[in-house]
This record gives sequence, structure tokens and C-alpha cells, in this order.
Amino acid sequence: MPVLLDEVRDAILRLPQGKAAGYDKLPAELLKLDSAAIERLFCTLCNKILDTSIWPEDWKRSIFVTISEVMGTLKCEEHHTVALITDQPC
Repeated sequence: MPVLLDEVRDAILRLPQGKAAGYDKLPAELLKLDSAAIERLFCTLCNKILDTSIWPEDWKRSIFVTISEVMGTLKCEEHHTVALITDQPC
């Protein structure tokens, strides 16, 4: 079943604002600027992925960042890790 343009449009509108960009360095706000062109592009891309089962390499990457829970600590147990991943509307 193909991905519909309305589904892509809804996914783009639901992207969170004010979040750090992922590996591609594209903030969600940028994807919303020219929504009609972006919607068509992502719809085509998502359907191609469904047809071929081949994901873009950049969509498989994440950046892992450690955040200290205690200011200035060097102890591993006093940090937690977050992953910055690319927002994907499909």
C-alpha cells in the first residue's frame, strides 16, 4: 500500500519544533518552509523505499551525545546518552 501525500503532510506538520537537528543537520522548521515541494519529495522517496526496501544511508545514522547528570563529573554512571537521529516523515 503506497504512502499518500496526505500522510506525509500530516507527518511533517507533527514534527517537533525547537529540537536539535539530526545527522543531516536539517531542523524540522526547514522541512516546513516549502511544504508542497517537500511533501511531494518525501512522498516519492517513501514510496521508493517501500518498493525497493533500500533506505538512504544517512537515515541509518545517529549521533550519540553524553549528557552529565552531575556538573563536572567524569564518572560514567553520572551521565546519560541521547541519540540525535534524522526526523523521517515516513
